[in-house]
Order: sequence, then structure tokens, then C-alpha cells
Amino acid sequence: SGSQGSLFLNQLCKQWLQNVPHVHNKIQIIHQTGAAEVDEYKKMYAELNISAFVFDYYAALHYCYRAADIVICRAGAGTLFEINFFKVPCITIPLESATTSHQKDNASAFAQQYPDRMHVLRQASLENTAEALNNLLMNRIQS
Repeated sequence: SGSQGSLFLNQLCKQWLQNVPHVHNKIQIIHQTGAAEVDEYKKMYAELNISAFVFDYYAALHYCYRAADIVICRAGAGTLFEINFFKVPCITIPLESATTSHQKDNASAFAQQYPDRMHVLRQASLENTAEALNNLLMNRIQS
């Protein structure tokens, strides 16, 4: 979720993990939280007994992309180009605000070009986003 992290994505992942305790022993997490939440998420993963690498900044991010089965992220241009370079499937939830929609535009363009790897969810409705995220992740875990 970028070097500054995304409070929304962090919370969404936390919510998902709390709702699926039956997958905790089947997954490993690589989580770029942003500096403010590193310790909180390290503690949470330890308490849930989930193998996790949690950080705010990591210079060798290419190792993380190579290890990932799927990435959950915002839709900054740099992030999307990295994901595309490493050909990692992703679920992107673009940051949208009243003043800019460039992340939504980035995500739409990549999803049109790489529909087999890019899934775009809208943040507008947390309930629908959480349900869609759950469906995509559970399909990935079961396959």
C-alpha cells in the first residue's frame, strides 16, 4: 500500500483476517503498513499466529513482489508499473477524492490492458468492497 501506507487498506485487511480464522494457517502476509502502524500490525499478526513480514519501507521490494501470489494496493502509477513488471495478480482499490481521480484512471487503464491480472474495486462502499475482496482472496487461497 505504498511507503506511507493506507489506513483504509490496513483496516480492510484487518477486517478480512478477523472474519476468516480458518485461513490463518494457510497464508503468509507481506504488509507495507506505513510507519505509523508497523508495530500494531506486527502484534496483530503474532496474536493471530499468521506468518507475516511487516514494514514501512523496504529497499528490496522486488523480493516481496517475487514472493507474492497476489497484491492488494492503491493505484499509484509506480505501484501499478511494478506489479505489471513482476506480473503479479493484484486487487487494486484506487484512492478517490473530490479533487482527483487519477488513481481510478490508472487502475482502469491497467485493468483494460491486463484483465487476467488486475482486479479493480471501488472504495465508495466499504461493505461491497470488503465482500468483493473476500471473494477474490478466498478463490485465490482455494486454488
